Amino acid sequence: MSSNQLATHGNERTMNLNSIIFQNILESPYLKTLSDMVTFQEIVVEAQRNVKSMEPYLKGTTPSTAWVIMYKFWTLPLTVRQIENLIEHPHSVYLRGIGFLYLRYVCKPDQLWDWLGAYLDDDQEIQLQGGVKPVHSTIGKMCYMLLHDQKFLGQILPRIPVLVMRDLEQKLEPYADAGRAKMEKKGRTTETVALAGEETVTGTTTRVRPPGVIVADRAPKIAEVDVMTTVTIIALRAAAATVEAGAVVAIVTVTAETIIAVAAVVEALEDDKMQIYVFFPHYCRFASA
Repeated sequence: MSSNQLATHGNERTMNLNSIIFQNILESPYLKTLSDMVTFQEIVVEAQRNVKSMEPYLKGTTPSTAWVIMYKFWTLPLTVRQIENLIEHPHSVYLRGIGFLYLRYVCKPDQLWDWLGAYLDDDQEIQLQGGVKPVHSTIGKMCYMLLHDQKFLGQILPRIPVLVMRDLEQKLEPYADAGRAKMEKKGRTTETVALAGEETVTGTTTRVRPPGVIVADRAPKIAEVDVMTTVTIIALRAAAATVEAGAVVAIVTVTAETIIAVAAVVEALEDDKMQIYVFFPHYCRFASA
């Protein structure tokens, strides 16, 4: 491998995209219009002209310009120098966003911090989602999401190995507060704080923390079971079935929606002795105290 070749991992055909969006991109009429573009600079010019937001889909199953162009870059594929040109692009924040998203999908996990970590304080604004209710963020918060979350705008991101994720979580901790206030929606700021189980909208706080859920700044000392999946009620039921009444069930989460799911399980189990802790990071731990 040359020093200018990006070290990648995973599926060389799909660039680790999930099968649905990958197939939609392949079948996209827009991708066909790019077939004559064979150089990096041609695709850069196309992106500068046409990419206006970062969502994966425009409407229905029609993939967005940004994601089709990201895949088009993969067909080259990009060199280290070309990636650097994208993420440092002086004229298009969307080329920067495509570059960071490209890295998250294909870069070796243990190299992600080296690429994205330096940009966590970058306050250049980027529109993540268009339409009648546009969603805005910054490059720094987008990088936080890509390093911390399991999904980006609803799309599952490639799995990060547990040991690498633990290291990332430690490095991301100083940026946690900024990272949780991820998006600004037309005319208001929405901040979702999974630890506290609250959503704050322009000074109005709606509490979603259910009875029986204890907010914890850190995990109790527990044995770990690597789940690496989005928490669901089914997963929580299965975990609860493995512990005795009154045991500690530690749930690692990044979304308020997960806390709502926890509430449903607590109610269904009718176990007021079970202690449920909700805390970061994003992989799940279930164990007896």
